[in-house]
Amino acid sequence: MDNRSSNAATHDYELLDNVSAPSMQSRNRTQRLSTDVTEYSPAVDQHRMKSERSALQEHGEEETKPPSQRKSRSMLDVFAGWYKEVLWLVLSIVSLIALAMFLDHFDGQPLPRLPSEITLNTILAILSTICRASFVEPAMQSIAQLKWIWFKRRPRPLRDFEVFDKASRGPGGSLQLVFSTKAWLVGFLPALLIVSAIATGTITQSSIAYLERPVAVAGEGNAVMRRTDAFYFASANLQSMIALDTPISAAVTHAISTPQTERIQYGSPDCRRSNCTWDEFSTLAICVDMRNVTDQLDVEYLSETHVYHANLTLPNNITYKNPGAYGGVVIEPGTTLSFPNGTDQNASSLTSLFLLRQDSTARRFRATEFAFHWCVNSYAVNITDNVLDVNLVGSSARTEYGETHVRLYNITQNMTYLTTDRDLGIKYPVGGNGVSEIAGILEGALTGNYTDYGAPNFGNGAEIFAASLHANTLINLGYNHTSTEEFDEGEWVAMDNMTRNLATSLTNALTDRGLTVNGTAWETETYVSVRWEWLSLLIAQVALSVVVLVYVMVATFMSGVGIIKSEPLAPLFSIPGEEKLALEKEKGNGRGDQWEGGELVRARRAGLDVVGEGGGMEEVLRRDLWKVQ
Repeated sequence: MDNRSSNAATHDYELLDNVSAPSMQSRNRTQRLSTDVTEYSPAVDQHRMKSERSALQEHGEEETKPPSQRKSRSMLDVFAGWYKEVLWLVLSIVSLIALAMFLDHFDGQPLPRLPSEITLNTILAILSTICRASFVEPAMQSIAQLKWIWFKRRPRPLRDFEVFDKASRGPGGSLQLVFSTKAWLVGFLPALLIVSAIATGTITQSSIAYLERPVAVAGEGNAVMRRTDAFYFASANLQSMIALDTPISAAVTHAISTPQTERIQYGSPDCRRSNCTWDEFSTLAICVDMRNVTDQLDVEYLSETHVYHANLTLPNNITYKNPGAYGGVVIEPGTTLSFPNGTDQNASSLTSLFLLRQDSTARRFRATEFAFHWCVNSYAVNITDNVLDVNLVGSSARTEYGETHVRLYNITQNMTYLTTDRDLGIKYPVGGNGVSEIAGILEGALTGNYTDYGAPNFGNGAEIFAASLHANTLINLGYNHTSTEEFDEGEWVAMDNMTRNLATSLTNALTDRGLTVNGTAWETETYVSVRWEWLSLLIAQVALSVVVLVYVMVATFMSGVGIIKSEPLAPLFSIPGEEKLALEKEKGNGRGDQWEGGELVRARRAGLDVVGEGGGMEEVLRRDLWKVQ
């Protein structure tokens, strides 16, 4: 080796031995030095050893004494050496508590509007980042300290030294540490902390969810239904009669003009939102019960040839004479045949109408009674997405007679009233000449007859009724392909729908004169829902970091190793110059084995696995750990 190379190498060794700055790039510099060294120089080695002794003396005489002669350290001394890491953990715990209190404060609350459009996720990210950064620093220092404890226990491959060093700097090295130490639990836990910290932010963000729920709109008048608790009209005044008759007549006309395939809903609610609900409530209403009285129909045939020539008669003298070749319908009021005295329908009766009908294809003669009567209906009403849903949950026609109070006229007298089990103690009075007015309007609108001559007529209620019946049987069912049973069922469904529409329409007309029921209007609210299980990782990380730090502090105290952690000068002073120089020399010339000072040093080209024989490098490293504090 020429003088120039020797001088350069000597100069670089001096630099390496006199480094005192805390941040020296040891590996890159060692690699450069190893490349420059081509041969071993005793002069250089002596200079290196002298430099090391001088550096060790700077630490004080106390540090260079063997462990048996040094002053004993207390746990307080160990704690003092770790106070920075303890403060980091305190900050991590405080930020975790603050994060939990922050989430608990907003859990279940409406989405807040924070200043400067700051979102809850932003605050969550800040707190979780502080918490994560605070426990990562102690974990990295714990790994750095475990490096010295690892070598203190027994001789180790120098490769482990580099792996520990990388593990204390990031997740990649932490993963490598798990395998290099063969899953040493103590080294695995802090490495796991550093690696898992990558996912902390994303997982913690999932702890906040934004859901929607309905909330009641404050104030009254946002959801209103109409009802009535009485019907009592006693007046002969023309204007009063018109005020009563007009809505009743309009209700009947509306009902019989509604196709039998459509159903008239009870009430006309006022809902100022898309969703409204009401508690179950009861109202005085008009109901209808339909009965088949064909078995009481007397049929008198007038011709042996034409079966449709016949007179139809009921016991209450309702008749239909000689319907004709094309059949027809007749509707007449009469005394009830289905609800005798003593029944609720009879006691609360408004009127009974009878429909007699016949078609020309066969001997199909039918008779039906429609018994309209007073009742108390109970409803469950709600509006969902602007769609009205009305459910009849109960109906009572129980009628009694006795003293009752009429709110509209503010009078108390004996009269007929209705009750229901759903509203015990509440009376629904019915009386006055208004009852007969309603019955008269209903009978006048429907009474009449219709003969089927092949063209529909709409001159009276009977003709409108007949047109609806034919629409449901002849058109919907198919006149020429309908059995008697299907024909009867189709007509029955049509009549049931039409009479129920009449009853509901009349009830709506009555409620316009009555009371209101206040419900609840609902609007959609976005609220904060905290999913606490998503904080499990962060909580576990903080708890594990505390456990790891406590263990490392105790292990440091028990093993007698100095509190070195990631001190950059520690590796420099832990390996004597002879071994360093031999390693660098052998790396430079590529030779595998070199005898030096009666001792074999086997240096691998990678410089990561060095085994000393008779007091080699690992032994020296393990022996001299106590010197560096």
